Amino acid sequence: MLVLQSFQKLTIVDGTMAKAKLLGISAVVVLVASVAYHFQSTAIMRLDAMKLKNAHMSLQGQTALVVGGTAGIGEGIALRLAQAKANVVIAGRNADRGKSIVRNMQTINPSGTYRFLPVDAQLIGNIRGLSAEVPHLDKLVLTQGIATIQGFTPTSEGIDQKLALHYYGRMAFIEEFLPTLRQSTHSPRVLSVLSA
Repeated sequence: MLVLQSFQKLTIVDGTMAKAKLLGISAVVVLVASVAYHFQSTAIMRLDAMKLKNAHMSLQGQTALVVGGTAGIGEGIALRLAQAKANVVIAGRNADRGKSIVRNMQTINPSGTYRFLPVDAQLIGNIRGLSAEVPHLDKLVLTQGIATIQGFTPTSEGIDQKLALHYYGRMAFIEEFLPTLRQSTHSPRVLSVLSA
């Protein structure tokens, strides 16, 4: 039996609370429940306000590059950017998926400009020089990644695949596109999403 001292004695037996005499068990339950409700309702109000603000967001005339935009989070972000009237370039390895997502974006907003840029983001050498393909850029969205439990898996450049995608590749994209982003007059941003 483990005994912890606080305001009064709290006895814990095998990890379960046997007896609590801090403020009275009912007062503790009410306090915890009210704090949890406050944070939950505040978070819901913030989420609702954010959704309302985002629903009216317009990125018309702006260009976004979504790296890893052929699946998952990147695909969702690319589609949402099209809905916000941004011109979108999605970069990834799978050309068929890329072309399919471009068609989906054209359906969402036929007046936008959308295209697929083939690139394997795990190879740093593939990233160098890409800014010539996207000469105007306002938003750089980095979502490339891989979910694996494998150990060290080297790329052809000798870098671990996970580190190449999740770290070095992201830094290389930022370094490559930073001069282009600095020329933007539309509040340029870099968004790096590793997981959600």
